Amino acid sequence: SEDGLFANSDLQVGQVVVSINGTPCLESNRETAALIKAAEGEVTIVTKKSVATSEKAATNSKVGISLGKTDDCLVICEIAKDGLFGDSTLMVGQKVVSINGQECPESTKDAIAMVKDCVGPLTIVAVDVLKKKPA
Repeated sequence: SEDGLFANSDLQVGQVVVSINGTPCLESNRETAALIKAAEGEVTIVTKKSVATSEKAATNSKVGISLGKTDDCLVICEIAKDGLFGDSTLMVGQKVVSINGQECPESTKDAIAMVKDCVGPLTIVAVDVLKKKPA
């Protein structure tokens, strides 16, 4: 929430929580919530995130990554094995959080323009998105 404990943190809705204060979060959302409630003092939350940087030679050079919109976020749709990010930790289905340190725009067209217009280091930060289990 906007006034919650982590309101001013880098946490994003949909990130996969890996641990809280060093305790692995592998089981359920209920157990994860209990760990946060029981924590005293400083709380450290580790989430699963990918940061990849590659050198882009020119504005017209191909990157080999496709972005698209699903639900209300921009995600990685495809990564070419021979592209700039073919050997990175980025994965298809991850939500793009930022491009070159700038918050990812909501518009797919604007995000693609940010990638295409870049010359030099190109850094993409993406996070895993929690998938809701079918009822």
